[in-house]
Amino acid sequence: MRIYCQYQTTLIFLLFLAFWLYFWYYLLIDLVYGVTHLVIPLQPLKNRELKAFVTSAYYYPTSKSLGDNAVALVMSINLGRNQEEYLEIESGKSTDSGEISIWAKNATTSILVNTPSIRVTPHNFCEMVTIFATTQLLPNIQSILLVAEDGSTEIPFSIPSYKPRDFVVCLSPLYVFEQWQNFLLSVHIYKKFGGFLHLYLISVVSPLFSLMKQYESADYLKIQAWPRVNFPFIMPKYVDPFVGVEFQNQAAAYTDCLLQYKESAQFITFLDIDDVIIPRLAPTYVEEFQKIIGSQKRISYIIYHQKSYNLKVSKRSSEFSISKMLKNLKFRDGNFGSGQKIVANPRYLNYTWIEPTSFSMAGTSYVDTDKNVITQLDNIKWTNSISTTSQAPLYLNSSEYLISPENLEDLDSDFQKMQKSFEIDQILPDLPSKLYYFNSVRSCLTKKYFNYVKLEKYGKTQCPGPQMCKFQKRWGVQCVHVNATHVLMKKLNPITYYYASDPYFTSDMGCVPQ
Repeated sequence: MRIYCQYQTTLIFLLFLAFWLYFWYYLLIDLVYGVTHLVIPLQPLKNRELKAFVTSAYYYPTSKSLGDNAVALVMSINLGRNQEEYLEIESGKSTDSGEISIWAKNATTSILVNTPSIRVTPHNFCEMVTIFATTQLLPNIQSILLVAEDGSTEIPFSIPSYKPRDFVVCLSPLYVFEQWQNFLLSVHIYKKFGGFLHLYLISVVSPLFSLMKQYESADYLKIQAWPRVNFPFIMPKYVDPFVGVEFQNQAAAYTDCLLQYKESAQFITFLDIDDVIIPRLAPTYVEEFQKIIGSQKRISYIIYHQKSYNLKVSKRSSEFSISKMLKNLKFRDGNFGSGQKIVANPRYLNYTWIEPTSFSMAGTSYVDTDKNVITQLDNIKWTNSISTTSQAPLYLNSSEYLISPENLEDLDSDFQKMQKSFEIDQILPDLPSKLYYFNSVRSCLTKKYFNYVKLEKYGKTQCPGPQMCKFQKRWGVQCVHVNATHVLMKKLNPITYYYASDPYFTSDMGCVPQ
């Protein structure tokens, strides 16, 4: 009997110890890493505390559309997830988010302004919602603070680009990115026809990152670190951005890019890495856009329709050429690639979502063009060897060229120039010869998200956040990923504001969900 009691006491003690260790493990990983969603399922609370993550803050000494001394803000805020409201929002229900208070100071004075915040995300699938706000402040601003009822938070801000650009291509955030052929094709095509590429980077295989850096040094593109939304030391039952952020905060990235080049670019587009615009109506992008717009006034954007192509590419970098890749394009007839993207005049657009939405300024219009399409590299196969014809690729089902033989030669020459001048030929052999992550992540998103949206089964639709699709860490596959400083903030009412500072790239943990 005594032995039984001792056994029972020991068992109770061990159970208590296990529970105690589990509880403190839960708190530790949440407070340090903010990843308790990996251990305990999210159970959101009603009337949760509002947390806003400031992704962008730009101060414009001069602006043609926002006015001089203006500030523009982009935030992700946990306004909640209510799938029942999806259809109401889609049908025009107001999505305004209220007001925010901004306190600005220069060397001699200060100003406090209340300004409306506008909801950008047009649905309620996700807990985190993108919002935009703008107002005019003071000349020569030195500090900007977001004010709550019981305190304020000073936020970092930047001056947008004023360097003239004809056409800026803003790519959606790249996550465990490994399709180096897509990258090389895009960067050379956009350069050829007068475009400049802006990359938002979360993680990428290491050799491809080295390749990107060489193209950045040659002024083909700009790489911007894109830290994830994070609220340190906040338990996920209050807010869990790892679960609730849509497509790596894609709408915030697009709007950030729009604001960043608002005063410098004639036109801006917002694409994925597998989308390519090849001008057909004129020798350059700007000339094509101007030709489509014609004499129409105050056009805020042009809608281009996506058309899907099959494509075979060599898995070996030693056999790669841009012309060979393009000559293998085959149009996928049918309902493939039926999406839309926009080319915006940044003077008439202040924010944007992932797909075309009615966010234009009052008194503006748009053009829906059928004169050209977005070439969507929708079905790509990596093969040991590819056979090509001498013929340039054709536009859709027509007998017209998608791109001329002369332009194909120019693209190859430009690639060869980069090999010689920037020594990228030393990087090419290290590029991956197989896909480790892309196929599994794409298949998962299709199964868990896109199929439900296509069938309008909104009640079963999850937020397409980074937690949705898991993948195995591949030993021996090196990755570069973004990191940043996230600071503990004092709780404010009604909203506590957070931000990331000092973003940088590191390769200390390989390719992992982030």
